[in-house]
Amino acid sequence: MPEATPEMPTHPDDPPPLVSVVIPTRNRRALLEQALRGLFGQTYPASRMEILVVDNDSTDGTAEMVARLRAEAPCRLVYL
Repeated sequence: MPEATPEMPTHPDDPPPLVSVVIPTRNRRALLEQALRGLFGQTYPASRMEILVVDNDSTDGTAEMVARLRAEAPCRLVYL
């Protein structure tokens, strides 16, 4: 049996696994935006993925940028 991938689960009736992407950050707004946009472009099923941004008290507009991108996010995007 071939190795399982998101496109081909271990059993044909099984959905792909749930995936949580956790991104810790502090004052890296521009890099975080690039990372988020890259994740938005993934082919993994959006219904099976979530992105958690864990901010350590950024002062560079990170919170506002994440709030703005939330409207574009194809999956759950949480800002903590």
